[in-house]
Amino acid sequence: MGKKISQLTLAATPYEGEELFAMVEDSSTVAAPLSTLQTYLSGQNHIASPFKNNRFACTQTFLGAISGTDKLTIGTVATHTNEGAVATIAGGKTNTVCSGCSIIAGGCGNTIGSSSTISFIGGGKSNNALNTCDVVGGGTGNTATGGSSFVGGGASGTASGCSSVVVGGQNNSAACTHSAVGGGLKNTTDGTCSVVAGGKDNKTSGDTSVILGGNSNQARGDYTSLVGGLSSCAIGKASFVGGGTCNCVTGLSAFVGGGQINKATGDGSAIVGGSSNNTPGSAAFVGAGQGNNASSQNAFVGAGWSQTASGKCSTAVGGCGNTASGEISFVGSGKNNTASGQYGTVAGGCNNTAGGGTCTAVGGGASNAAAGNCATIAGGYNNSVTGVAGAVGGGHTNLAAAQRAAVAGGYRNCACGISSTVGGGDTNVARCDYSSVLGGNCNCACGGYAVVAGGYKNSVIHCSGVVVGGCCNGACGCGDFVGGGCCNRTFTCYGCGVVVGGARNTLYTNASAGFIGSGVNNCTQGAGSVLVGGGINKIGGSSNDGEYAVLVGGRDNCVCGDYGSLIGGV
Repeated sequence: MGKKISQLTLAATPYEGEELFAMVEDSSTVAAPLSTLQTYLSGQNHIASPFKNNRFACTQTFLGAISGTDKLTIGTVATHTNEGAVATIAGGKTNTVCSGCSIIAGGCGNTIGSSSTISFIGGGKSNNALNTCDVVGGGTGNTATGGSSFVGGGASGTASGCSSVVVGGQNNSAACTHSAVGGGLKNTTDGTCSVVAGGKDNKTSGDTSVILGGNSNQARGDYTSLVGGLSSCAIGKASFVGGGTCNCVTGLSAFVGGGQINKATGDGSAIVGGSSNNTPGSAAFVGAGQGNNASSQNAFVGAGWSQTASGKCSTAVGGCGNTASGEISFVGSGKNNTASGQYGTVAGGCNNTAGGGTCTAVGGGASNAAAGNCATIAGGYNNSVTGVAGAVGGGHTNLAAAQRAAVAGGYRNCACGISSTVGGGDTNVARCDYSSVLGGNCNCACGGYAVVAGGYKNSVIHCSGVVVGGCCNGACGCGDFVGGGCCNRTFTCYGCGVVVGGARNTLYTNASAGFIGSGVNNCTQGAGSVLVGGGINKIGGSSNDGEYAVLVGGRDNCVCGDYGSLIGGV
């Protein structure tokens, strides 16, 4: 009785090939050596064999892991070229791997070159990985050739720098070590560790430089940054351009925020915005406006048009055509104002000048000029201060020409003496030191400490004289006094004469301390004499008669002797 197969003794391994096994052939059971079965099975296409390239004509399902010790090629195998050791082509067609341990996941016409060990192409078309550890994710016409370089996708991108990156976009190039292009069109990184995030036709050539976007921008200096805009350039080391059009930064650590055609050429200078502004000075600043120029160290222009801050630490805040050329000078606003002196100030107005001395100031008005040291003009038109610490408050064509001289206002007034003063009026002159004209017209204080309070064509010729008012009055002696009236005169030799009022009254040379109260055409020659009033009255018959005489009034009266008296009459 026969035995079941399970009851048979197991054959010893390994097999030699001559062992016999039973098989049915033409309805008969025959014996055949094991080697004949092996030969038969190895020639069948539909049966897998470890000794041939197996091809399956139907879908295969693997329930366990697949492992191998050599290359793997999947897809349209006849079109692939897989020449790399332990390399993989996982799909697609006409893909080529020439380096070991490299992978092409899929796509068409992709190539991993012979020097590209451990490289990867994910898919896409006509992509190339040509150096060690290069990666191309996908896209078309992309090339990673720098070694450890990466192209994520897009079209015609090139990562030729070592460890460089092109994420996407078209015609972008990361040409330098550790540089990166995020996306956009025709962007290039030529600086080490530089970045172009996006935009079009942007280029970095400085190391560690950055362009975030925009069109035709260039970051040429090391550590420069350019946010966006059009046709701008950052050339100075560590410089910055925020945006705008045709802006250029050449200074070290200089800054342009935006605007157009702005140039920050000074180290540490800044332009916030505007048009055609320039900062040649180091640490200079322009806020906005057009055609402004901060050309000196620490100079400042706030805004406006055609402003210039050319003095060290100078400031032009706003307005048009203003210039701050003095050191630490200031122009607030207005038009065509100039602060040319050290510490000079022009607050506003038009065509004003604070220059020729230090610490000069003009508040406003037009065509005013403060030229003396510490000179001040508050406002008005065509006023001038040439004296040290002189001042003009306002008015028209006034002049303070001496040290500490002052004109408060009015027209064509002049304070020419030291500490002289003109309060106002028209064509008044305080000519000597400490003299004053308070107002009126055509008055003149020509003596030291002289005072003309007002009136018309009044004058004080000698020191300490006073004319209060009236018309054409003159106090010509030292300490003489004319209160008012018309054409009254004092000519006393030793001074202290007094004419209170009236018309054409006169104190002559010897009438020192003489007195005329009022009246018309009265006169006295006597020292200490008193003529109260009346008309055509006279004290003294000769040059020294009439001392201490008294004539009270009347007409055509005369007291000729010393100590004489006459009350009145004709």
